Amino acid sequence: MKLKLKKPGAYFMELLILIAGITISFMLNEWRTSRTMSDEQARIIAQLKTDLQRDTALAHQQLKFMEQTREAAISLLKSEEPKPLGDYRSDIAIMVNTVSQRFASSTFIELESTGKLGLIEDDNLRGRLISYYTAAQPAIYEWHEIDKSQYLPMITNYMNTSVPFSLNYNFAAFSPEDSVKFIQSIQADEFKHIVQFNVIIKSGVGMHCQALLSEAEALLQAIE
Repeated sequence: MKLKLKKPGAYFMELLILIAGITISFMLNEWRTSRTMSDEQARIIAQLKTDLQRDTALAHQQLKFMEQTREAAISLLKSEEPKPLGDYRSDIAIMVNTVSQRFASSTFIELESTGKLGLIEDDNLRGRLISYYTAAQPAIYEWHEIDKSQYLPMITNYMNTSVPFSLNYNFAAFSPEDSVKFIQSIQADEFKHIVQFNVIIKSGVGMHCQALLSEAEALLQAIE
């Protein structure tokens, strides 16, 4: 039996089909990779937007607390004449509190730890995000730490030493002698110096918080 030889044109067609198949396969792989990258970018952008929106809400809360602290401090520092005990309750409650909530950074940490910061293709946006998470947020945390490690022990120690009976500020349970001692402790120079120190710290937190809020809002606009 004689084998029939294919015409040269048939071999050429088979070669073209093979090349076309390989080309299409590469194109499909590139498309899948591109689609995967696009999906990953969309996920990252969505998470960054959520983090920044949470940060703006938290920044507004902290700024509101800073303003409440300032108003309470003014009320206490200007109080030369004794006021009814109940009038001190809210001011003192603010004075013995600190801010400690942390801003969102999980998405940035994920990008940094996995080497995926390049998914953010805009160089300017990527640089601003890096600055936001590595400089703006830590600056606030430094002031938070001062608040927590220096001011809070100071005010707590003063209250526990000067008016140990004022736990939870249940003024209704105060004896007449307790009431007099409590008001004297609030009007003492030492207490007023502590209040002034608190205002300085909260002002530092507020300044950095306002800067972070402005940048978070600008980043949200840039991401849109």
